[in-house]
Amino acid sequence: MTRRSRLRPALALLAIAFSLATASPAAADTLLELRTQLGGFEVEGYREEARDVDVKLWFAEEALVREDDGSRIVLTKDQLMLVNHEAETYSLVPLPVDLEKLVDEEDRPTLGRLRELSQIEAEVTATEERRKIGQWNARRHDVLLTSAMGQEIAMEIWLSTEVEVPVKRFHRLMTTLASLQPGSQEVAAKLAALEGFPVLTVTRRRVLGQEVTTRDELLRVEEKDTPEGLFTPPEGYEKEPFDPLP
Repeated sequence: MTRRSRLRPALALLAIAFSLATASPAAADTLLELRTQLGGFEVEGYREEARDVDVKLWFAEEALVREDDGSRIVLTKDQLMLVNHEAETYSLVPLPVDLEKLVDEEDRPTLGRLRELSQIEAEVTATEERRKIGQWNARRHDVLLTSAMGQEIAMEIWLSTEVEVPVKRFHRLMTTLASLQPGSQEVAAKLAALEGFPVLTVTRRRVLGQEVTTRDELLRVEEKDTPEGLFTPPEGYEKEPFDPLP
């Protein structure tokens, strides 16, 4: 498996990390079901098919779990577990995250250069446009992300204060995932201050001249017990060190 595939579970959630809720915690386990629509593109003989990914966010007393068909992320008090279903592997990252301890000494200069190249700035605009997304009233926020290399990602985030979730643990998951990716921490912290939960996020970026759109939408929220098996690595999966270098 490549280093890129090891990072995939963390990267998959970054779009959601750019806006966090501020509602009161729910009393019981809470399940959020979302759908991510990934836009396709074709460049120089390479084709990426458009596809939908169903995502579940489980808010349990002892952990916060995100799972789709390809990955699982489990946040507990002391560690983050990243599961790659395709490779049948998992990694355990002690908290708080210290990237210097996750790479060999000879790779630390590379990590430093990666930090410089991966810095991201965010321009956030809270608009007065409001509409109903699903069953929730929401307000639109426009976000422009610019990397140190000049690449831009435009995001249209619809935030609602009507979604009741344990936001403190959700916030912790988002900032923890950002800390795995050099250059993302300040952006995650800045956008965490936005009020409301992202019921719809539309992300647009350019890939070799083509616009690619990703759409993340909250479908439903319900109180439901979290399956116990989600907190531990799937049986037969191989443990491997987390590699922060892409």
